[in-house]
Amino acid sequence: MVSDQHYRVGDESEDTWFRSKPGWILLAAAFLMATASYIVGTMDRGESEAPQALGQQAPADQRAMVEGMVTRLETRLQSEPQDIEGWVMLMRSRMTLGQPDRATAALNAAIAANPDQADQLRQQAQQLGVR
Repeated sequence: MVSDQHYRVGDESEDTWFRSKPGWILLAAAFLMATASYIVGTMDRGESEAPQALGQQAPADQRAMVEGMVTRLETRLQSEPQDIEGWVMLMRSRMTLGQPDRATAALNAAIAANPDQADQLRQQAQQLGVR
């Protein structure tokens, strides 16, 4: 039986949280990779097998792969700041990775780049738990 300690997020370091929930990380990673590929619009041939390869990697390597994908999304949004769905995906990704401050930074950048969409962005952020 798994103790409640494994499912508390607030008192644990990000690294401990990550290692205690490999199933959640795999699920989150697969979700992030699929949605990031959708947002980018193409999936490199080498990344098409990434979800299968992800399960064979050590947790630290899994996290590095997911972080790399999120960073690529963030970089793309710098050149395509009008992509509202991309900003929402970045906020969701940062929250999934346990990075609420970076999710808030993404919200602020999205609003700065799209002031006419501020209400929509704030509503999406609220649904994701971004403050």
